[in-house]
Amino acid sequence: FLRNHGHRESLGSFNGRIIQDYLIHKRQLVKPNTVHNHASALSSFATWLLKQELIQTHPFNRIERTKQQAKLPEILSEPELQVLEALPFPPFEAALRALLIRGMLRASEVCGLNARDVGITAGEQGMLYVRQAKGHAVRVIPLTDPMLREPLVGYLLSRGPLESDSPIFQGSQTSRLSDKYLRAIVSRWGKPLGRTVKPHMLRHSWATVLAERGIGMKVLQELLGHKDLSSTQIYIHLSQVFVAQEIARVTVGRFAGKKLPTETTTAGVSKHPEPGPSFDSGAL
Repeated sequence: FLRNHGHRESLGSFNGRIIQDYLIHKRQLVKPNTVHNHASALSSFATWLLKQELIQTHPFNRIERTKQQAKLPEILSEPELQVLEALPFPPFEAALRALLIRGMLRASEVCGLNARDVGITAGEQGMLYVRQAKGHAVRVIPLTDPMLREPLVGYLLSRGPLESDSPIFQGSQTSRLSDKYLRAIVSRWGKPLGRTVKPHMLRHSWATVLAERGIGMKVLQELLGHKDLSSTQIYIHLSQVFVAQEIARVTVGRFAGKKLPTETTTAGVSKHPEPGPSFDSGAL
């Protein structure tokens, strides 16, 4: 850059004005996040030069830094979620799927669940206590959605009696399910969709569906375990972005003029789900 713009290739040229010109030049060529990374590298170099007493002042003291843009998470569409929820899974994977989609748990939270974290008594829908959430906070998720409750209860019944501190999911007969093993299982779920699927993607996808259906942001914040409401409000933007992508897909994409997948309730996504049956905790 120095050579092409008539500057001397020396530390004397490493000043705020020339660095600002360089960053402005880069903004015309690359994405803002890349410019941010270039600025960070130059700033670190300037800090080292200052410590070595090779320069007198830090050139970034008067330079406006480019803010790094937040990357929107990738999501599955509601029809894709319907296909995924309709796949015939064994009880173990059906329970994992329910917790990751309908429960919107993080991978680490699913792996950290113990038997005591599922509270179901006769005549009640029950509660799920997520004790491994970020910040070591405990959040409570009502098991009112049968698409969450029934696969979880069905799997626990198949396990038989468990000690309160026993892990709900095991990777082997003696060890707790690991994050790596869980991600390997979830990655297989994407094959029928032709998509790469990760645990956090399922959490984002169902949260976006709930936002589109008009759930209150404070309620969604509680369900997701976000400390800051601004973290939850991204799902409003996500739904808007997805609408724009779908319009582009059916008007200018390879699906233009073709019939879109229709929503069905056979895949397990119901607008008004009926309450599931009650289970006594002693049966678990």
